[in-house]
Amino acid sequence: MVKYGENWKESHDAIIEAISQGGGYNLGFIISKAVEFELFSSDFQAHGHDPEECDILVCWKDNWKSKPRNSKVIELRNKLEEII
Repeated sequence: MVKYGENWKESHDAIIEAISQGGGYNLGFIISKAVEFELFSSDFQAHGHDPEECDILVCWKDNWKSKPRNSKVIELRNKLEEII
């Protein structure tokens, strides 16, 4: 079971994504991921966000050339091209 947007922070565009594995909340364990949304990945740095506090960065275009090596970035532009 996957729950999206369970703990939405209205004052910011961050979201905590709770993923329950093992058949439900009572049987499995929960992994929390801090997910940040930006139009361009470089906006993450420009807005002063801390990469250590973000597990996944979701953006339209990944243009952050100096991003940390261990940063997980999902570029929606490419995902859309895969679907269409």
